[in-house]
Amino acid sequence: MDWVIEFDIAAFVLTTMVLWLFLKKKNYPSKANKMYLYLMLAGMSASLLDVVSVYTITNAGRLPLWVNLLVNALFLLSMNAITFIYYFYIDAIITEQVEVGPWHEWVIKVIAILDFGMILLSPFTKWVFYFDTQRNYCSGPLKIVVYGVALFMLAACLAKTFRNREVLSKTQKNCAYLYTLSNLSAVIIQCIFPKLLITNFVIALSFIIIYIMLQIPENKIDALTQLENRVAFLEEVNHEVHNKKHFFLLAVKLENLDNINEMIGIVLANSVLRQFAQTLMDAAKEAGVYRISGAKFVYIGWSQEETQLIVDQIEDRVKKGFEVHDMVVQVKVKYGLAWYPQHGGSVKELENAIQYCLESKVQNGDEKVV
Repeated sequence: MDWVIEFDIAAFVLTTMVLWLFLKKKNYPSKANKMYLYLMLAGMSASLLDVVSVYTITNAGRLPLWVNLLVNALFLLSMNAITFIYYFYIDAIITEQVEVGPWHEWVIKVIAILDFGMILLSPFTKWVFYFDTQRNYCSGPLKIVVYGVALFMLAACLAKTFRNREVLSKTQKNCAYLYTLSNLSAVIIQCIFPKLLITNFVIALSFIIIYIMLQIPENKIDALTQLENRVAFLEEVNHEVHNKKHFFLLAVKLENLDNINEMIGIVLANSVLRQFAQTLMDAAKEAGVYRISGAKFVYIGWSQEETQLIVDQIEDRVKKGFEVHDMVVQVKVKYGLAWYPQHGGSVKELENAIQYCLESKVQNGDEKVV
């Protein structure tokens, strides 16, 4: 069977188009967006180097040996890098929703170092690939290990997505499952038919799907309150931090939401939540307001006077209560305030600061802004 490079050429063209669209659109420097960019760059490199390696292998007798060794080593590095980058892409999406411990990152990094080490040393050890005396390309005894690592990483991505399915949106889960399962299938087919270069084409199609799903505006809107959600919040804060702008985060927590749920039921409590969200929007002035979790909202703004105006307007409205089916429901609100860069130089540090304020107020019984 001759090498089938048409899939690689198509993959390179498709990935280039998606990369151009991605760079053309304004994308905030979140970790997930950076990982997606690195993912596409690795995919482009793998597609291009795969085509070049086919040429150098079929013309091995007319080229210096070091050229073939270099091209094939770079191709394997870029190809295997895709699975590791994708893992960290999934990790970045999950970390935006919940805090994830760092230990697993070190495990993956150690596996990556061992995997890349095998490939880089192959020109000298013949572990993964080599050229015989007739300049024929040959697979080394550890080539199966390289494929095994790729399969393991894709399985790890699938397991990570499933384990954290509760914090991912339906779109994110479907996208992750589709990417992982399709690429698992492609790698298995590539193992069985090594000259059918289909893996990069499947990866390129996955890039298109991820791009479309990443850009859907509804993914950044909270369905219940119609406020922007945590995804939009993280992008905006990262953008402000990246531009070194001074800004504040004002957390507003609906303290007795659980009690309201128990007293009047979730359906009516949701009506209260929607009215409360409308109050926050009305008080927003120039600030942006986001629903971060069930009972927690955060403003992003730029002046001290603005924070006090927002709090005053919320307090005036909250005192009147919220009407639901001829009932007036009273809510309790607590606040937390953090400034960039005084109280933190990153999203995580700022969120920790406002969370500390909220917890401190609970302990002290003080409902003023900290």
